[in-house]
Amino acid sequence: MQGLLQLDSLLDRIRGYVQLRSAKVAPPPKPGQPGLKPEAAYMLQEALLRGEVGRGDMIRVSGMAERTGRMLLGQLLDEGLLVANMPKGPVRLALPTFVAGYLFPDLYPAQVVR
Repeated sequence: MQGLLQLDSLLDRIRGYVQLRSAKVAPPPKPGQPGLKPEAAYMLQEALLRGEVGRGDMIRVSGMAERTGRMLLGQLLDEGLLVANMPKGPVRLALPTFVAGYLFPDLYPAQVVR
């Protein structure tokens, strides 16, 4: 199972997914959604490493201005890459099915880009 999950390189795969979305190579979960900003990788990595993270901390981790960081955090929540139990509560990493093939390529078949 350890070989299938390859947890030691999961951070690299998260960065790779964000790069693909930034370059608009990987499709968004819903048509018409914008690409991800590269700073999204910092937010997703922080959630992976720390578990639940306060929204203010998440914005600071991104290194972006407050307003831009909030918009990116909102996008990650809208897309389901981050989730929260309460509207203003801490966020944590989610692993929706549309990203599984990118993060765990040995467990899920590669996605076909159309």
